[in-house]
Amino acid sequence: MVEAAERLGRGNIFRAVTREELAKRTGSSSHIAGVCETINGTVHPERLGVALARIAKKLGVEIYEHTRVMALERTRPAVLRTKRGSVTADRVVIATNAWAASVPELRREFVCVGSAIVATPPIPDRLADIGWTGGESITDSQATVTYYRTTRDGRIIFGKGGGRLYYTGEPSEAVFHDPVGIREATADFRRVYPMLADVPLARTRSGPINRTYDSLPLLGTIPDAPHIIYGIGWSGNGVSPSRIGGRILAGLALGRRERWTENGLVNRHARRFPPEPLRYLGGSLVRATMMRKDRSEIANHPTSWVDRGLANLAPAGLEDKK
Repeated sequence: MVEAAERLGRGNIFRAVTREELAKRTGSSSHIAGVCETINGTVHPERLGVALARIAKKLGVEIYEHTRVMALERTRPAVLRTKRGSVTADRVVIATNAWAASVPELRREFVCVGSAIVATPPIPDRLADIGWTGGESITDSQATVTYYRTTRDGRIIFGKGGGRLYYTGEPSEAVFHDPVGIREATADFRRVYPMLADVPLARTRSGPINRTYDSLPLLGTIPDAPHIIYGIGWSGNGVSPSRIGGRILAGLALGRRERWTENGLVNRHARRFPPEPLRYLGGSLVRATMMRKDRSEIANHPTSWVDRGLANLAPAGLEDKK
């Protein structure tokens, strides 16, 4: 990543960080190398969503939360049926992430995996003791990636992605309370910050992520129903790219011909996953392999050639598979 930025003449974006500086800025000596993205920042996704909804309402947009669409009729205009009524629309945008598996054309475009987070109570004094006071947001290069940051009131939020694989279909409520994923996130939090072993966890949460084969979002129109538009695959760095995706989806919904709708991200063809049950069985095998590989590397133990080979079958991303 650093080398690519330098080739593009943007070498000022990333800066290598020494192990000593890493320990000082992250409050942990578990990191062995790192890169600082100096133009990066953090955002609270829920507050962003609430603020956007408030602006949309002022513009006259009607928002119906907790209204499940039971059926989508692909007539022109399209009809979306709910339990208490229906909506007729010239164009429909599907931006339901993991729940987009209900659309046959999109079902094989992604896998649904879990991600879990844990949060401490406010501990600003303890953060000051370990030196993590700069608001740095951190992510590692494990295949089952961990990501963590502090909050304004002095909490640590620590998450772990690449969790359990879910069978294709609309996720159930159980995805929001995955005990296995929460245990894994907790274990990694305790490993990275052993000096905080006495700090309890105030909150835990899990949720589904839809991961495309190359980790890039997929945006476009349904081939046999061009008035139905989709945007899926917001994994990893989803909050920021979704802003670009929103511009693309808006342009497609309004029928505009512009740089937002005529580019390589629109209607691109990505590698598809196999049908079920092969996707679930194979994905579960690869996921277990990735977990073993990560644990071996963390413990500084050699990784078996079998695990190294199987790990390369995982969808592409920023992790170091080799």
